[in-house]
Amino acid sequence: MPAAIPPPPGRPIARPAIPSTACIGAPPAPSPKSCRRRPRRPTAPCPPRRWSGPADPPLPGQGRSGVQPTFARFLWRHTARSQFALLGIAFASFPFLWLYYEMPKEIVALIGGGMTGGFRVFGLALPAGLSLTTEGMLAGQCALLLLLVLINQRFRLAINRLRCLTAERALRRIRFEILSLVLRFPLHAFRQRTAGETMATMGGELDALSMHVGDAVAVPAYQGGTLVVILTFLFLQDPLMALGAMLLYPASMLIVPRLQRRVNALSRRRGILMRGFGERIDETFRLITDIHANGQVRWTRAWIGARLGEIFAIRLSIHGEKFAIKTVNTLVQQAGPILFYALGGILVLEGRLGIGTLVAVLAAHKDMAAPWRELLDWYQAREDAEVKYDTTLRLFNRPDLRPAPGAETEIPSLRGSSITVEDLTVRDEGEAILLDRVFLTVAAGRLTAIAGPTGSGREVLAQALAGLIEPAGGHIAVGGHRVADLSMQAAGRHLAYVGPGSGLHAGSIRSNLVFGLRRAPPAGAPTPAQDEAARAGNPADAADADWIDYAAAGVADRAGLDTRMIALLARLGFDDSLLRLGLQSSLTASQEPALAAGLIAARAALAERLAAGGDEALIARFDPERYNDHATLAENLLFGLPRDGTLVPERLADHPFIQDFLARAGLLDRLLEAGRRIAGVMVELFADLDPGHEMVRRFALVSAQELRRLKVIAGLGPVPPAKGDRQLLLNLPFRVVAARHRLNAIDDGLKAAVVAARQPLAAALPPALAAGISRFEPAAINPAASILDNVLYGRIALDRAGASTRVPQLAAQVLEDLDLGPAIRRLGLAFDVGIGGARLAPGERQRLILARTLLRGPDVIVLDDVLGTLDSACRSSVMDILREEAAAGACVVATVGDAGHAQGFDRVVTMERGRVMRPEEEL
Repeated sequence: MPAAIPPPPGRPIARPAIPSTACIGAPPAPSPKSCRRRPRRPTAPCPPRRWSGPADPPLPGQGRSGVQPTFARFLWRHTARSQFALLGIAFASFPFLWLYYEMPKEIVALIGGGMTGGFRVFGLALPAGLSLTTEGMLAGQCALLLLLVLINQRFRLAINRLRCLTAERALRRIRFEILSLVLRFPLHAFRQRTAGETMATMGGELDALSMHVGDAVAVPAYQGGTLVVILTFLFLQDPLMALGAMLLYPASMLIVPRLQRRVNALSRRRGILMRGFGERIDETFRLITDIHANGQVRWTRAWIGARLGEIFAIRLSIHGEKFAIKTVNTLVQQAGPILFYALGGILVLEGRLGIGTLVAVLAAHKDMAAPWRELLDWYQAREDAEVKYDTTLRLFNRPDLRPAPGAETEIPSLRGSSITVEDLTVRDEGEAILLDRVFLTVAAGRLTAIAGPTGSGREVLAQALAGLIEPAGGHIAVGGHRVADLSMQAAGRHLAYVGPGSGLHAGSIRSNLVFGLRRAPPAGAPTPAQDEAARAGNPADAADADWIDYAAAGVADRAGLDTRMIALLARLGFDDSLLRLGLQSSLTASQEPALAAGLIAARAALAERLAAGGDEALIARFDPERYNDHATLAENLLFGLPRDGTLVPERLADHPFIQDFLARAGLLDRLLEAGRRIAGVMVELFADLDPGHEMVRRFALVSAQELRRLKVIAGLGPVPPAKGDRQLLLNLPFRVVAARHRLNAIDDGLKAAVVAARQPLAAALPPALAAGISRFEPAAINPAASILDNVLYGRIALDRAGASTRVPQLAAQVLEDLDLGPAIRRLGLAFDVGIGGARLAPGERQRLILARTLLRGPDVIVLDDVLGTLDSACRSSVMDILREEAAAGACVVATVGDAGHAQGFDRVVTMERGRVMRPEEEL
């Protein structure tokens, strides 16, 4: 048994982490059992169930790691500067607000003749020598009032802009922090949390929370200050009326918080129910086949109805409580004017109050309603934000998060170093033992297989060796470095894992292959977008920069990397697939000049080769004087392909110019009749199928929605179709390939009319439309067509036996003979694999995943149940590559279901029930 690796100097010896229910700040528990009996404090985070390792230093500009524990701390930690700026703007606006309320009083006094002793503005006499008539003074006062309105609106605009900027930055920050926490989830957490639940939190819940960030200080400062200004103004006019205005507000301040606390409790309960409901709906989508197969549709409907009933009851209660709050607010607002009319009227009648002052008081009190309502809404939003922040934190700030990523720590290559497993214990989230005190040494330079049935622990051990699972006890070390202590970057650089959970992301083949080579962006001056990202707490790294570590792949630049990728894919049996995908690609503007001459030469060489073998009929070449039965009617009419989206071949008649030309050429009625025949055939063929059926999607010329409409049109008989239905019928013939669909809708007369209309259409096209069409030219490349179609200059004759297989093979041979194969394969690297690689076959996806791992040359390679999914030729190639990697000093480990499947390995480790049974079986 190898010696245990001592802890680093100054570090205590690691011990198994206590269960996740133990809380920070609690006294040490004498045993895990007693710790589990300790009640959990919901507000205290729990220690992660992992080994204590050296803390990763924060990335430059990243600041503290993790999220703030409370909404208030998040608010002041990240937005204090903006909040104080909002406070300053609000305070600066109050003098102008005061003047705004003062001016109507002086205007009314001027009109009523109450301004004695000369004209005054805000109580100040006009400058000596300035003489104004009463009309001029009134005009000046009105202009000044308008100016004050504009000034106050300018303050509101400034506050609103800064509020929105602060709120959006906070939303960006908290979304990033939450998704960063998701990236640190242990693997088992993704079995408990759904993507839909995460996206729901990212959306509505955080949107509402972030808006309160912008309002946190601006609303109480500005609206509260407005209330103070108004009350002060009222008090200076008449203290008795000011006291009357304030009389009902204390009652509101006592009642509203009580009601709001009830709203908060209901909101928390609603959030819990909605998350559970969302999880169940997500599960329903995943298990829909089992629901139908087991006859559980009725029960599922009943369950959904019951949960919606609970949510309905809670939402109804929330609406009731909120209406009660609004009722209190309305009573406070409406009682004030009644009081002023009664009390103010008496004071005016007694001569103790001027009519102008009463009008100003009424206007000022009317304006109290808006800030008071804003303050109540702000109070509700603050309570709601605290609830949502706390709920979000409970969801994502798990106690067993993996260490936060830190600055890159360089460690030397681990090639030639063995893997040492010491007393390794792994538990699942339910504390069940998955690996039980495993001791193992995996020597570098040899191929090691871990064999065992499902549930034996081989899959768990494979993930632990790759650093994907953190142990509950013991450790794994490579070359003296504990795997649990490696930073995320170091682990990703030196360790590699391919298993059942490995997949492809939506993007090109190239972007998937370099996925493991993106290490760091190049240095450069920060852009405005990067500066804004830093202010929002996001990484200031440019995501669109060249992150690729070419040296890790053993190349110097992008061209060398493409060459290595193509060679590696060829060894994995992906060469023919890559060439095929390249033939399906189109040329970009930058690629066209370099390949144009070669493709034109390939076109001529292919024609000569077909002629020599008497196989010219395998290709239906484009001829401006003939209709091509193997192309669509749209392609025949345009004698080219649209390339900018202005014209859509399947809906060519939708464009006004095309429809007008068809009418002038006498083609409109013919196309409409052909569309009727096509519609009749479609309805007859798929009459017994639901429009959403897979057969409709694969073989119909129309979409499910269009098929539904065609069935309606068919039931109308000879009635002239409506405008939308007429357009649908007109567009159907443009989708037909006469040799393939054989619907008897495109007769010889229509074909001849289409050919006759080609040249007039080309001559009549407006320049903007003509520029968007790439016409078929025998001595030019069509950038809208695929590489294969450019080489063929036509279409494969589908009515010829074996043409669809033989023609691409001949084209590929011609391209290889002209040394164009590498260039076409480079185009194939740009092929979009689709979501999860859906556009590739399962075997092709597996080859790309293996190539992605092998391309970056890791020091430890772990393959988990991968070799059994490969065909014999690919498996043989993979074993050759793995042996070369092992000879270069890499540790290579692969799991297999049975020792009999470990041919070619140097050593087999057998596992059962989470333990190593035979660690030294040599082959």
